[in-house]
Amino acid sequence: MNFFVFKMALRLLLLGLAWFLTLYWGIFISYTTMHLVTGGPSAVVGWYKHISGAPFQHWSWGKFLAGQIAIFAITLALCYFEWRRLTQITPGTSARQISS
Repeated sequence: MNFFVFKMALRLLLLGLAWFLTLYWGIFISYTTMHLVTGGPSAVVGWYKHISGAPFQHWSWGKFLAGQIAIFAITLALCYFEWRRLTQITPGTSARQISS
């Protein structure tokens, strides 16, 4: 019984994290587009520096892109494993029963 509770809590945590990171990317793309349209590339770079904490540390494109790629890879992995879990057919269930 305890394993079932742990497994369910872990699934909920990972699903919540996947939704949170998907929301992050939606906001990231929206703000990037908004700053590009309203202020041009320099406004986008200023915003990137702001979200990476650049006023308090040295900012570089390499570190920023590495961080964004890592977040994107985690997001893709979580979404893939959740999709895979949802599309698995349980024993004794046909594909027709799942689709309806």
